[in-house]
Amino acid sequence: NCTSLTSVIIPDSVTQIAESVFSGCIALTSVKIPVSVTSILQYSFRDCSALTSVIIPASVTQMDFQIFFGFYIFIYIFTEIIIKINKFLRLPIVLN
Repeated sequence: NCTSLTSVIIPDSVTQIAESVFSGCIALTSVKIPVSVTSILQYSFRDCSALTSVIIPASVTQMDFQIFFGFYIFIYIFTEIIIKINKFLRLPIVLN
């Protein structure tokens, strides 16, 4: 149960954010993803409605579909390009 979790700093030893790992963490507002992470699997942040932004490093080359399912969020990618993801997104995103 992660309903009271408000922030996460993912360790440098992590290379993949697992499917549904933070799903339902409704109080989560910030996540720091290290450069060791190369992929983010589906539903990783499902229904994390308090989450307002995530900084994704250049090392992330794959983001599965519906990772932010259930709410709106702005994603700040390493190039400072802002992509608005909505709850209807169903297609995988591959970053170059």
